[in-house]
Amino acid sequence: MKIKNFGPIKNGFNDNNGYFEVKRVTIFIGDQGTGKITVAKLFSTFSWLEKAIYRGQYSQFIKCAI
Repeated sequence: MKIKNFGPIKNGFNDNNGYFEVKRVTIFIGDQGTGKITVAKLFSTFSWLEKAIYRGQYSQFIKCAI
């Protein structure tokens, strides 16, 4: 996953060309307001969207987004 210029995350992750891996157990540690919850919410949303597309339920998402 690569996040840059979204919410409190401005420059993105410095290592690995900006990418970081989310494993089965991933712990975010940092100061307040640095984007830990933003990363978790984005990952959750994209995981849900991927599953919805795979199941063919993406039309529900499109109706909500419009």
